[in-house]
Amino acid sequence: MALSLEQIRERILHFRQCWRTLDPKQDFCGLSLAEFEAGTEESLKVRDEIRALEAELDALRLRRDQADRRALGLIRRFVSAVQAEPGFGDDCPFFAALGYIPLSQRKTGLTRRKGRHPEN
Repeated sequence: MALSLEQIRERILHFRQCWRTLDPKQDFCGLSLAEFEAGTEESLKVRDEIRALEAELDALRLRRDQADRRALGLIRRFVSAVQAEPGFGDDCPFFAALGYIPLSQRKTGLTRRKGRHPEN
């Protein structure tokens, strides 16, 4: 069974703590506690860097969302200004170019269904 990233981190910390607490002077397979800690340090440092970058990314996403809300407010204001501007309005080519349906091209929404005849 493969270990998750969090389980790997926990194992590194657990092994370090056990070794430090129980017998820090003992070498295993020619590996001292200091060498083990040095060999596992990069893994922990990279995790810390990732955590910091994720926090920064979250902050940037929040800033983007706030900027998008302000931009959408400006867009609504601009569309209203185009509609209210004499010589433009909501039935002009400029309004259509913005992606809106000009008033003269809108459908009423009324649909007439053909009568259904029950089969005899």
